[in-house]
Amino acid sequence: MLYNVAGMVKASIRHTSSEPDTKTTPDFDAIVDGLKGEYLEYASNALVELEILIKADRAQDGTDLEIINAIRSSAHDLKGTGASFGFPLITQLACRMEEFFMDRQDLNGENLSDAQRFVDHLRGALEGRFDGLSEADVVQTLPAEIVK
Repeated sequence: MLYNVAGMVKASIRHTSSEPDTKTTPDFDAIVDGLKGEYLEYASNALVELEILIKADRAQDGTDLEIINAIRSSAHDLKGTGASFGFPLITQLACRMEEFFMDRQDLNGENLSDAQRFVDHLRGALEGRFDGLSEADVVQTLPAEIVK
C-alpha cells in the first residue's frame, strides 16, 4: 500500500493552521483593554498630583519655578502616554497645557485657575465627557500659550 505522505502532510498543516490553539494564542483585545485600564488609572493619579501642585502653590508650599516645572513635566508625560494608549484628546490637552506653561517663570491666581481648568478638561476627557465633540472644539476652550 502506497501512502501519499506529501498529501497527508499538507492536509495536516492546513488542519493545524486553520484552527488556532486557544491555549497558546493570547487574547490581544483583553491585553489592550487591560493596558488601557492601567493607563486610565495612571492618568487619573497624575491629575490628582497636578491638583496637589496647584494647591501647594496657593499655599506657598513650593517655589513657582519648581511647581511650573512639575506641571510641565506631568503634562509632557500625559501627552506622550495619551498618544501611546490611544487617547488623542488627552494628548492634545496635555500638549496645550505644556505649551501654556513653557515660558512662565511665576504663578499667580489666574495661572493657577488656568492650570485647574486644564486638569478639569483632562479629567473630563478621561471620563468621556467630551465624546462626540471634535478635539479642536475642546482644546479651543482652554487658554493658549504666551504670545511673544
